[in-house]
Amino acid sequence: MRIVGRIRTLLPAAALAACAGALAPSAAVAADLGERPLAPGAQGRDVEQLQAWLERLGLPVGRDGRYGRETELAVRRYEREEGLPEDAVVDREQARQMRRRARPRVRTVAYASRTLRSGLTGTDVRGLQRFLIDHGVKVTPDGDFGPATVKAVRTLERRAKLRADGRVTRSEARRIRTLAPAPTPTGAATPTIDPQPVAATVAPGSRVFPIRGSWKFGDEGTFYGDRGGAHKGVDVFASCGVPMAAAEGGKVVFKATDGRAGNYVVIRGAESGEDHAYMHLQRAVTQDKGDTIATGEVFGAVGRTGNATACHLHFEIWTAPGWYTGGASRDPLPDLKAWARADR
Repeated sequence: MRIVGRIRTLLPAAALAACAGALAPSAAVAADLGERPLAPGAQGRDVEQLQAWLERLGLPVGRDGRYGRETELAVRRYEREEGLPEDAVVDREQARQMRRRARPRVRTVAYASRTLRSGLTGTDVRGLQRFLIDHGVKVTPDGDFGPATVKAVRTLERRAKLRADGRVTRSEARRIRTLAPAPTPTGAATPTIDPQPVAATVAPGSRVFPIRGSWKFGDEGTFYGDRGGAHKGVDVFASCGVPMAAAEGGKVVFKATDGRAGNYVVIRGAESGEDHAYMHLQRAVTQDKGDTIATGEVFGAVGRTGNATACHLHFEIWTAPGWYTGGASRDPLPDLKAWARADR
């Protein structure tokens, strides 16, 4: 296991990712957390233990014993907050650190299982604090509902036009996941654009801008490579409900809903072979894996599902062989700008 720790310091991220893939068996293993490194794709008792510790740390995921996308996003967030290499690999030392951080802290309480008020502690309080942070309200995620958290809750309640009493009922806790105000981005990289509807037939080789209505790019932190390299795409802001079309037609290769990306779909381009990921959709797409979507075909709408502080599209481009299947992400901004110019 110590060898794996050395690999982290000796190999570049890309090589480590390749090693992580080799270390994650597809069959379930009856091991305890820390006995082997865990990476996306792993299954077993230790993965379920990891998911339990994530819940104690205020990063709840389903406890199914499978290291899937939702668990990966939670681990990456933990690593980012702790200043660790954001590789989604949980080795023995990282597992020990997670135990130390979680064990002496607050007791585990399911989020939205009780009314939260001043004086309470628990992982549900920490989860609330994380949502407040995601919504742009500063607070320390310590699991303690103290004066600073009361003030932060009142700030969000006023923004969301709720009763600003500093208390969070169970129904309000559930709503806070999606009730953040939609801030108007300032310093936008491009002016608001109102593209015309896409023609019924798009010329071969053509691409279209995915948002079929008014939109803006955001501020710092919303572009590719921001947040210490963790942001793998570009955020494009628009009102919830604005139609969304396929920038390049192809096959649906992934389709899911999780706590971070919300409703999302990944379409593999028929001509380029690259994957386009569309996240935070208003609703789950009706197409299934393997279905074909044409270039310019409207398949959904801009939303604020998952871990989103405003209505927007998080858009990623991955080279072949594909999204988290051996490909690499690349900056989609030049493509988006070119497609926007073509739409004018």
